[in-house]
Amino acid sequence: MPLNAVKKELEWDKLVATIKEGNAIPIIGNEMYKFEEVGTNEKATVDSYISHTLLKQVDLSQSQLLTILETISLIKKTTAYTFDDIEKAVEEIVGNMIERLQKSEITFPLIQKLIGISGFDFYVNTTVYGSILQAIIEKAHPGTLTIIDFKRNKNFGTDTGKITRNKQLNIFGSCEHPPSAISEEDMLETTILFKEKMINWQPELLNQLERKKIVFLGCTHPDWFNRFFIRITSNKALDTWNTEQPILVNDEFSLQQEKFEFFKKNKALIYEKGTDEFVKELARQWQEKNPTKQHIFISYSHQDKTAADTLVETLSKIDNVECWIDSKFLAPGSDYPKEITSQIKSCDLFIPLISNNSLSNPSSYVMDEWYQARIVNRDKMDANLPYLFPINISKDTDFAHPTIKKNFASDTYTITPVLDGKPDQNCLNLIEQALNKIAAKAY
Repeated sequence: MPLNAVKKELEWDKLVATIKEGNAIPIIGNEMYKFEEVGTNEKATVDSYISHTLLKQVDLSQSQLLTILETISLIKKTTAYTFDDIEKAVEEIVGNMIERLQKSEITFPLIQKLIGISGFDFYVNTTVYGSILQAIIEKAHPGTLTIIDFKRNKNFGTDTGKITRNKQLNIFGSCEHPPSAISEEDMLETTILFKEKMINWQPELLNQLERKKIVFLGCTHPDWFNRFFIRITSNKALDTWNTEQPILVNDEFSLQQEKFEFFKKNKALIYEKGTDEFVKELARQWQEKNPTKQHIFISYSHQDKTAADTLVETLSKIDNVECWIDSKFLAPGSDYPKEITSQIKSCDLFIPLISNNSLSNPSSYVMDEWYQARIVNRDKMDANLPYLFPINISKDTDFAHPTIKKNFASDTYTITPVLDGKPDQNCLNLIEQALNKIAAKAY
């Protein structure tokens, strides 16, 4: 039966509304783990990268592109390597990728776009390299993630019942915390025990999963897995799907495989244009209907508080912009250094207010903020994104001061005059242009 004869058109408005209500959960598969080398056009999936690296390590050549499961099966059949050897090798490969991610040498555009959709707060990872997803979420939202690794030989903890921001369930475990399901046999055994352990240890979590719309993103598992997962999370016969029909998204070549015929015949919503296009369009639709506030960090000497407040008042009038300033957002008794560091890392634009007051004390907290911002800025510059936007607020600022040369070299930055914190229209235009460039890159 042709795909078009059974496909129901995806209603973006309805899907975005469902996500906003917190009633959708992404099931993340290997096609979502596409990474790019920064500064090049080289792209690959983690699955293919691990497979290629494993085959190279055991001196096996293979002209055909293999999945991890196929690669592991081949290594087991033709070499003396054990599952423990293979699992350790996979752990090392993934660990190396996470190091490169943290150094901003590689990026994961699809996952980064997905976690930018704030309506998602629970992620089900179906790969054994979910630690990559974990690293990306923790980098974007520090301190907000709870990890649930499902293991056949271990019970769930008792503190993960409610779906709160943010949770990540690694349904087949994690190669960084073995044992994980790195063969189809392991996957089958894990899946068989999954519902039993969910009922005994996480009934509330299972109940909440049953009420959510499931969105399969790039899951190219053996055909029995998607059916099984839908069955246990929906808690209803597969031929009774109605308003909560699952959505299946895969790259085009995968959709033509016979294993998807079952879903086509049972009224699943299938997106034909592939994983990349789905995530990009979903991110665009989400941003259009739920504009994300962009955050500007204001770094200033408290002697310049009047100018800082004047600047904040003006910038806050820009649509969907929020200025982070310590006098407004630092609560008494909070961990000031930790909170400031978190805001510097997560803000879209960092505006240092330069004056003789801010330059007068080389060991002040202002200098520490500028130092941290310079480190963040290196990553932003590699990604061709604006971040540092220095302004001068005083008529008598000493531009020969070594701190200015150190932090805002004239061949890299233009220091915009904003006397007394009162930006003119040209300055506001430059700030809006920078924010627009950042938003365009994100979506």
